[in-house]
Amino acid sequence: MARRMKTPAAPAITSLDELTARVGRWATVQAQIETLQAQAGQEITAIKIRLGEALAPLEAELKAILLAAKPWWEANSEQLTDGKKKSALLAGCQIGIRLSPPALAFPKPAEHAVNLIEGQGWKTLLRVTTELDKLAILKALAFVPPEAASEAEIDGIVEALDLRDGLRRFGFDIAQKEEFFIARAAEPAPPTETVETPAEQVAG
Repeated sequence: MARRMKTPAAPAITSLDELTARVGRWATVQAQIETLQAQAGQEITAIKIRLGEALAPLEAELKAILLAAKPWWEANSEQLTDGKKKSALLAGCQIGIRLSPPALAFPKPAEHAVNLIEGQGWKTLLRVTTELDKLAILKALAFVPPEAASEAEIDGIVEALDLRDGLRRFGFDIAQKEEFFIARAAEPAPPTETVETPAEQVAG
């Protein structure tokens, strides 16, 4: 985990020249950050690709060993367990039969199973997650009716206004405040060069 660094104390700016230099430094540092992030992303992707390529044959080998060992165990396990145990130590590994992790078996489809549990009132066995759709609420609060609308649009506009006003009555609102910022300016587009095609000469 990266160690958090305290923000260094910066000397006060007392002139426009100092501000210009400091803001220019901001642009340089921000560009360095973006370059490092892009490089890190590329390196992480490359590492994941190399890891996948290295793991694939190893995992395939493990699977092949497992498939080959299973029938031998089923036929000859007593050589290692004397018929008294389900597993044994062999060559630094535990080998044998064990229960898989528990998985729920239920009547299909899942909606049917949910209905069965709801019908019995076993609400503690159901998990329901409800949360605010903040983007939808912000969009509803920002609704502004158009200056002109067709008859087909009237009902939708009235509904949107009722929703917006209802949210505001309950204390919902769009919270914004002015804040100081510095951001790199967008790179200007490269100039385009127009090449004029000579007029077609008419053979005499």
